[in-house]
Amino acid sequence: MRTVQLTIKDEYLRSIQRQRPQNPPTDISREIAETAYKIYLDEWSEHKPVRMFTVTATGLTHADMIAEQITMFDTIGSDVRDKNKKREIAVDKIKQRYGYDAISQGSLLDSDLGIFAQKKEKRGK
Repeated sequence: MRTVQLTIKDEYLRSIQRQRPQNPPTDISREIAETAYKIYLDEWSEHKPVRMFTVTATGLTHADMIAEQITMFDTIGSDVRDKNKKREIAVDKIKQRYGYDAISQGSLLDSDLGIFAQKKEKRGK
């Protein structure tokens, strides 16, 4: 994925779209989310209400077709990317085996997104 696009809709249903190149190209969701968050911080007032966010990945390419320039000085960054990639693969395997709701990010526990409230309703609690 080469470009992250963020669409933000306000309370009056007006929307803006901004995009930013992702360098190096990635398929790691955390890196995509970080780029989308940077766009949000740069383009939207912190106190202005938001009705909708849409994050879109564009410029999709098969992983084998991506050539990345490496340097001998940036070994820490590549180690972090490798760990993030391995973590994402492990989470995907857990979700495939036990279902999408089997694992979630801890940062979502106390959020106001209503994700866990919906899960409790499904279980009848």
